[in-house]
Amino acid sequence: MSNSTLTLLPAAVLTVSLCQVALTDDNAANLTKILNTAIEIAETDDTFKAFAYLQSQGEPIVVAGHYSSVFRKVHREEKDVPLMVMFGRAGISYSLEQARVAEKTDEDAANKLKGYAKSIAYNLGANTWPGWNDKGIFIDNSSKKAGLDAARLNLRLAIDLKRNDEVLGNAHWWSALSL
Repeated sequence: MSNSTLTLLPAAVLTVSLCQVALTDDNAANLTKILNTAIEIAETDDTFKAFAYLQSQGEPIVVAGHYSSVFRKVHREEKDVPLMVMFGRAGISYSLEQARVAEKTDEDAANKLKGYAKSIAYNLGANTWPGWNDKGIFIDNSSKKAGLDAARLNLRLAIDLKRNDEVLGNAHWWSALSL
């Protein structure tokens, strides 16, 4: 390797890093638009139309990620537990169905999709535990039951996906705590 090549290498790395940041910002702005549109559709029309909109926004792994993101946004920013539960359960169902389809041809994609379902299930179980006493968040019995169901699914998927002991411990903890 010549000295001129060594001198150019850090500049090339810096250029690539700056391009990645710019792309990430564009992707973040697009994701924000998608999430806000899905929430608006759910609030003004119906959740089924919002789910259809999300599912039209890319390949299954991308859509599963969108479900995870809108689920978190509805909980953190909107503080709308029923809507969070609806997006969460739809995201879990979508991810698991797409995982079943992908299992036939792409085991890696199937596991990523199951991972999204597991993540949403974990968070749904955690977010519907009334012990947090989050300001502005009311957890009704229906949401608690949805959370328990999701916590149990999280545990099942943690076992199926052969997650490490820490993840399995957390899954056992949430499913027991949700009782």
